[in-house]
Amino acid sequence: MGEKNIADLETTAIREQAKTPQGQKDMQEILSQFPLHAQKYIAYLTLGAADSGIDENTLDAHYGPRVAGTSGVNLGSKNIKFEGNYVYLGDNLKARGTKGFYDLLFLKDPKNYTQSDLANYEEFIRKSNVAYSGYSPFRQINRYGGSKYAKFIKNIYPPKGKGEVELPAVQLARDFDINSVVGQIYDPNVLVNGLKGVSIVL
Repeated sequence: MGEKNIADLETTAIREQAKTPQGQKDMQEILSQFPLHAQKYIAYLTLGAADSGIDENTLDAHYGPRVAGTSGVNLGSKNIKFEGNYVYLGDNLKARGTKGFYDLLFLKDPKNYTQSDLANYEEFIRKSNVAYSGYSPFRQINRYGGSKYAKFIKNIYPPKGKGEVELPAVQLARDFDINSVVGQIYDPNVLVNGLKGVSIVL
């Protein structure tokens, strides 16, 4: 399977190769680099739900990590990397890969986590733009994530009350990483779509 990491393992060819005796051996070598609580999630990203033993119905399909073809694994608009005991988002954000943090990242309804796990998770959500439709901060928050939205995302991005308006520029100023939209802010279509999402309630 070549180099023993998960940076480029998300292709059908790799998944098929992982079913061979040598591929299974290589897969075990990859998984051994991670804590036991992380291995099922790494196997899921690498092999898919069916071959990882994880119940796909428990996974967060709205705000969780997703395979992005040859570019590896993304969380929203940012690349996310899993290395040993740590999880990295983009070039500047790092969190310890505890069981609670992994569960927050991957599960629809995580239950066991610490306040430190939650703080790290909220920072990853903000910096990745994963809660925005199309992963663009110029668009609306995706509120269709069921219990994950109700328990977590809603607390990060509280709905505006009656009479309150929050324009995209205000969102950017508060908690947005400007580097994540370099190249988007000059696209008039993005700006138009962002303005379409603004509603004024009097």
